[in-house]
Amino acid sequence: MQASARITTVATTTERPTRIPHLRHPAPGKSRWQRTTLLVWFVALAAGCGRTDLRVGEREPGSDRGLATLAVGFHHTCALVEDMGAFCWGDSVAVGLGGPRAEPTPVLGLPADLRTLTAGGNHDCAVDSTGAVLCWGANDSLQCAVEGSALDGAAPLSTAVVAIESVPPATQVSANGQSTCAVTRDGEVFCWGADDFGQTGQGPPDESPRPPRLPGWVADVSDAIAVSVGLEHACALDRSGVASCWGANSRGELGVAPSELRDRALQVPGLPPLVQISAGQHFTCAVDVASSVWCWGDVAGRPPGATPAPGVVDGLSAEQVYAGFLFACALDSSRRVWCWGRADPDYGFFPDPVDEPTDFRTPRLMTTLHDVAELATSALSWHSCARSDSGAVLCWGRNTELQLGRPRTRYGAPEAVPGLP
Repeated sequence: MQASARITTVATTTERPTRIPHLRHPAPGKSRWQRTTLLVWFVALAAGCGRTDLRVGEREPGSDRGLATLAVGFHHTCALVEDMGAFCWGDSVAVGLGGPRAEPTPVLGLPADLRTLTAGGNHDCAVDSTGAVLCWGANDSLQCAVEGSALDGAAPLSTAVVAIESVPPATQVSANGQSTCAVTRDGEVFCWGADDFGQTGQGPPDESPRPPRLPGWVADVSDAIAVSVGLEHACALDRSGVASCWGANSRGELGVAPSELRDRALQVPGLPPLVQISAGQHFTCAVDVASSVWCWGDVAGRPPGATPAPGVVDGLSAEQVYAGFLFACALDSSRRVWCWGRADPDYGFFPDPVDEPTDFRTPRLMTTLHDVAELATSALSWHSCARSDSGAVLCWGRNTELQLGRPRTRYGAPEAVPGLP
């Protein structure tokens, strides 16, 4: 079911501010995740981003831990500032500055009471306290749901923040590449934008090749509390801890044997109740009620020939997991960061430097980050960011477009972003 896209223009966008691993598969019938006592937690469920304030122990499946306040796009970064809205920096039409800028820049037209935000390739979205989904930036594949172009029915650029009124009041939004999804207060999932791999989950279109889609309901997903959009696929988590995925599956991203795209959601088999999920480039990771990390698909750092089916990341207990480009990172209960997969001195995927390209198959403790409350990465970005318990935002990785918030360099180690209020 596809909803019509009724768009309300809010304002123009911006101006200069004044100031693994080895995968272990359980034996058939083994029920190590069956528990008799569950502690109630809050678990971050944004597209690879979240905030934590947690205790060690078992958790209630499908609980909600707080929402993302950092977002990483292709060449830009955004952060929520309490009672001040969103600030962005780097190079993107989503920033709306006509060129790279290191200085965090406020996005005009946004209310101050934003609850969460997300970044796609060149577009961004946020949810305010009323549940309105607000988007701005590129719209060449309807990722901001704005209709109207002489070429392909999509306005190529949305220079204003728009409220997507065809999406019911939402609790969370996730974007990546040219697609966007949101979870409504009623537990439904709506997706829109690029659909060339079925990543909107709306089923087969009426024409070929697959055109971009306006906001529409994802069938076979109900009682959802979170959605995470990867490069060409997306996954949702319901209140009982069940994961459902749709979109590209050429590398087992959906948790089943590699196949053609799936434009309808299907439940991921072989998993315990989950509390958090993150869709990456060609893989997906999740955290279960016992704090174990599961990954499937073309998993970062997996041994050659390993099955793409869900498997446990050995030796890791985590509160959140973040699936990125060619790597993944996890945040443990001591606010420490562990990463695995591809580490490369030319790209800086890991916070810690390496001398040469290396594939780490087991999680490695990052010594350059401490007391981390939130991480942010993306299935298509070569930089990442973290927010510390003190509120400082640190970024690292590629900085060719000033996306780290500092003077241009090819690569930068973790440093605080200056200029944020």
